[in-house]
Amino acid sequence: MRKLITLAILTGSLCSPVWADDILIGQVADMTGPEGAWSTDFTNGAKAAFDQINAQGGINGRKLRLVTIDTKGQPGKGVTATEQLIEKDKVQVLFGFTGSAQIEQIARRKVLQKNGVSLFAPLSGSDMIRGIANGSGDSRDVYVPEMFHIRASYSQEARKLVKQAINLGMTRIAVFYANDSFGTRGLEAIEAEVGRKKLALAAKGNYDPNKNEVTEAVNQISQAQPQTVIMVADEANTARFVKAMRARMPGLQLLGLSLISPQQLIRDAGLEAAQGVGLSQVVPSPFNSTTPVARAYRDAVARNGSKEITYAGLEGYLGARSLIEVLQKAGAQWSPDKLSKIAESMGSMDLGGYTIEYSTGDHRGSSTVDIAVISKDGKVLN
Repeated sequence: MRKLITLAILTGSLCSPVWADDILIGQVADMTGPEGAWSTDFTNGAKAAFDQINAQGGINGRKLRLVTIDTKGQPGKGVTATEQLIEKDKVQVLFGFTGSAQIEQIARRKVLQKNGVSLFAPLSGSDMIRGIANGSGDSRDVYVPEMFHIRASYSQEARKLVKQAINLGMTRIAVFYANDSFGTRGLEAIEAEVGRKKLALAAKGNYDPNKNEVTEAVNQISQAQPQTVIMVADEANTARFVKAMRARMPGLQLLGLSLISPQQLIRDAGLEAAQGVGLSQVVPSPFNSTTPVARAYRDAVARNGSKEITYAGLEGYLGARSLIEVLQKAGAQWSPDKLSKIAESMGSMDLGGYTIEYSTGDHRGSSTVDIAVISKDGKVLN
């Protein structure tokens, strides 16, 4: 007879029964704050993958159970929440943390190293957490031996957007960015790529993430009459900026990062403003039936209740699939502190048309970046 234990999940409201021999997976995420929509889509995709493997009997007879703590967009709670998952809830592995600021704090304070627990598929392209063991060329970057990524960085996305604009013949490039580490890192990457093409930015304007006011940035950028604007901003302020800039310059090309959900942008800014916006993407199109993992994701989500198909959902599904691969490789007997070595030993993993690769000292996983465009009828094309 298996012993029954209880764990508080999500916001700590109700207790859910969990069998003691389940594999407990801990997640710290902004489920109801500024990144709530993105985090929810990602988590729904991950749960679809976990439910899929559980329906097949789990891994070596053990079911996968996701225990989530919602930090509600408050980065200061990330470290405490992580420690709670490890010390109180006794999770064996961490997965799908969201919110770049709180993930960066966890990296700086070496929470994973101190506890010997690995974190797979953090939902962040922050460059700061993507260092490699022997240095990555930027002293601000941190190598975290227990952190395994499956997506490209925000800087890689920003450089792809610059190349796309220039390939389309656009030389007057402006940047709208958050006045924080996320935004300034993106700005630096864009300026460097523009400089490599012997150009200079036409304009740049930023916003204070604590004030959510974009009017001054809109004024600065529109006065320069750019051909395109690259947006390094959160979802809500991207929507505000798109609406305001479309009113000033209707035909302006607007480009943003993968953390912007096309569906949410349409809801927040309206389809008339959102159409034509290009967004970098770090996973295959979930709408492309020729990609095996996209088909598998859609099938899994349909069995899980027909939730909305999104890029973030596919990223969550891919992240969960990568963790499942590692746990299957680990076999019946493994300990949390050994999981990093097991993941490194796997090298390249083909997840069905999307490949990630780990090696000793390099856990960046993937550098794949594509671009999708919102069509006039609200479809996402790439």
